Amino acid sequence: MADPVRRVLLLDLDGTLCLGDGPALRYAEGVDALLVARGMQPDVFADVLEFVSLPASEHAVRYADSPLRDAQDPWVATLWLARRHGLTPADLEPAFLASRAALERDEFDLHADPELVDLLRHRPPDVRVVLGTNSPDVGMARLLTRLGVDDLLDDVRTSQRKHTPEGMPRLLAHIQREYRVTTNQLLSVGDNWPNDLAPVTAAGGSTAYVDRFGHTELPADLRSDTVAGLVPGIRHWLAGEPASTPSTVKERQ
Repeated sequence: MADPVRRVLLLDLDGTLCLGDGPALRYAEGVDALLVARGMQPDVFADVLEFVSLPASEHAVRYADSPLRDAQDPWVATLWLARRHGLTPADLEPAFLASRAALERDEFDLHADPELVDLLRHRPPDVRVVLGTNSPDVGMARLLTRLGVDDLLDDVRTSQRKHTPEGMPRLLAHIQREYRVTTNQLLSVGDNWPNDLAPVTAAGGSTAYVDRFGHTELPADLRSDTVAGLVPGIRHWLAGEPASTPSTVKERQ
């Protein structure tokens, strides 16, 4: 009989498990193509490229008077810029799906953080790892194999719609049922605070924030501007050790 699950690590995909801006920039290119077809002069790709290229220390000044200051990742930045031009989420769906379909053709320079991969490979046997992403199934199996993590995930949950009020709560409920755990046995790791972390905090779980763009005002148990910077704290949490430095996740059990 298998040992009971002690802890669950919930990972986001883009910007967390999968690093590289290629898919989001392809999405921005698709938005520009939609705008050209409507007779507009697009600038979404250029704006998103600048967004991801600026150091975090410059974001607060560059976007002080822009809605992009609150954008958590290049996907959200693209969405907001598209809305500025009058496009709706329904208009954008083909561009989004095309960016994901390109994963099947290995068109992007993508990788997983090697320290995170090592942590997943050598995690304690009573820890489960769940991938929860808004991305659809298309291209997912190939991507996970390319990242070298296809055999390290216990569950892959696609099309989760974490940006909606019911998205993350539904995913958390699934995890609780599947692994017979409570939310205080869960750590969510992600780069989109409203989608990946805020609902988990509200439910009593722990959070690790890939704060790439300098949103220091948003609370998280563990924070770094890189995935690698989170790994030591995640390792402490998975081992059940109490926090001993400000960089480790607060022990809640």
